[in-house]
Amino acid sequence: MSQTAIKIIAVILFALAAAFLYGWGVVKSNNLEKDLYRQLYTKGANKILKYLKKNEFISMTEIEKQVDGIKASEFYSKKKAAVQDKKEFSRNLVRTMLSQNLLREDMQNGKKVYYLQERK
Repeated sequence: MSQTAIKIIAVILFALAAAFLYGWGVVKSNNLEKDLYRQLYTKGANKILKYLKKNEFISMTEIEKQVDGIKASEFYSKKKAAVQDKKEFSRNLVRTMLSQNLLREDMQNGKKVYYLQERK
């Protein structure tokens, strides 16, 4: 093979690698917000489940305390997400956990409390 053909192949391979990396970066940046919210909800759910393993039940007030200050970030980005409105975040988190059958809701002394869903 001639030197010119080798240089052309090298340039084409470099261009393909650069295009792949650029495309991967675009996809990651488009999904960044969703990934950060997913991380926040996962961290919040894990805190609630950890609390419920030590305690029998949890109230909405205690859930708000548990999720206050949760932050999420990706190592390749400077963008971060944090819980701003702990009441709204807690309501959405509980709704999500109930729909995933992680929690069950009950009333105790006129207040809603949440228990771990028993596994079968």
